[in-house]
Amino acid sequence: MIPYWFIFSIAAWRSLVKPRSKFRNYEAVLIWLTLVIFIGLRHEVGGDWANYQIVQERITLGEITLSNTKEPLFTLVNLISMGMGFGIYGVNFISAIIFTTALVYFCQNTPRPWLALTTSIPYLVIVVAMGYTRQSVAIGLIMIGLVLLSKGKLLLFTIYSFLAMLFQQTSILILTMLFPYVTRSRKAIGRLIKIILCIFVAFIIYSYSGKLLGDYSSLYLTKSVGASGVYIRLSLVTIPGAIFLIYGKRLDLSRDGYTLWKSVSIYSLACFAALFIIPSTAAIDRLALYALPILLFVSSILPDLNIIKTNVKILTYSVVIFAFLVQFVWLNFGTHAWGWIPYNNVITNIETDFNPNFFYNEEEFSD
Repeated sequence: MIPYWFIFSIAAWRSLVKPRSKFRNYEAVLIWLTLVIFIGLRHEVGGDWANYQIVQERITLGEITLSNTKEPLFTLVNLISMGMGFGIYGVNFISAIIFTTALVYFCQNTPRPWLALTTSIPYLVIVVAMGYTRQSVAIGLIMIGLVLLSKGKLLLFTIYSFLAMLFQQTSILILTMLFPYVTRSRKAIGRLIKIILCIFVAFIIYSYSGKLLGDYSSLYLTKSVGASGVYIRLSLVTIPGAIFLIYGKRLDLSRDGYTLWKSVSIYSLACFAALFIIPSTAAIDRLALYALPILLFVSSILPDLNIIKTNVKILTYSVVIFAFLVQFVWLNFGTHAWGWIPYNNVITNIETDFNPNFFYNEEEFSD
C-alpha cells in the first residue's frame, strides 16, 4: 500500500501548506510524470486487468475491428500498441497520458489545485484510472471539455465529448450539459447557432442511444446486476452536488461556470434518483463516474462556501481528512481492493504472464 499513500501524501501535504497556490511549471511536470508512470506502467493492477487482455485477444482473432467496434478510438489505441509489441502496457500508458494531462489541466483551473488533486487520488486516480481504463480516458476528455464549457466554449466542449464517446460510448450522456446554454445568448444569431448545435447534439444522442440502450439493457437495465458499495461511491458525487446546489450562489463564478456546475450537480442527483427506477445498481455506478469532476471542484471551493462558521484552514484540513478516510476504507475494506494490492510496476516486474481467468466475469465484461 506504500505507493498509494506516497502519492496521496505528497498532494495532501502541498494542499495544506499552500492550498491556493497554482501548480508551477515544474510542479505540473512532476505531477504529470509521476502519475503517468504510476498509472500507465502498472503491472497486473486493477480489477479489469484480464478483461482488457481479453479485448486484445479478441482483436487478434478479428472479433473486434475498427469497422465493427462502437469505441473505435480505444480499439485504435489497442491496435497501435499491439503493432508496436507493447500489448496492454502500451494501452495503459497512452491512456494514462491522456487522463493525467486532463487531470492536471482540470485541477489547475480550480481555486485550490492541490486540494482538488488530493481529492482525486483515492477514487478517480486509484480506482477509476487504474481499473476502468477506457472510461478513465473518456472522463479525462470530459474534464477538459467541462473546463472549456465553463468558459462558454460550447463547440470545443462538444468536440471533446465526441472524442470521449469514441473511447467509451456511455459518455455521450455528458452532451446533455449543453442544453442549459441554449437560451443564454442575448443576440438572436448567437441563440440560433446554439439552438442548431443543441438540435444536432440531440439528434446524435437520439440516433445513438437506441443502439446504446440495446447493448446495455440486456446486461444492466433489465437485470438486477449489483455493484457492492454503490451507495458509498454515489455519495462522492451526490453530496458535493447537493452542496453546490444549496451554496453555489455564494461563489464568485461566471455565469457560464455557475450554469455548468449546476448542471453537473443535477446530473449527480439524477444518478441517485435512478437507483429507485433502474434495477441494476451497476449501471448507475458506471454512469455516475461522469459526475466525478463535481467532487474535485466542490472540494476546491468548500472552504469558501461558509457553510459553518469556522477557520478556512480547518475546512481545508477536513477535506484532506475526508480524502484520507476514503482511501483508507477502500484499500483496507473494499470488496475488490485485492485487485490493487500489492501495487506492481513494469519497471520492477518484467515478465507478464497472461491468465485468461484472472478477474474475469463474463456478465460484467463491459465497463
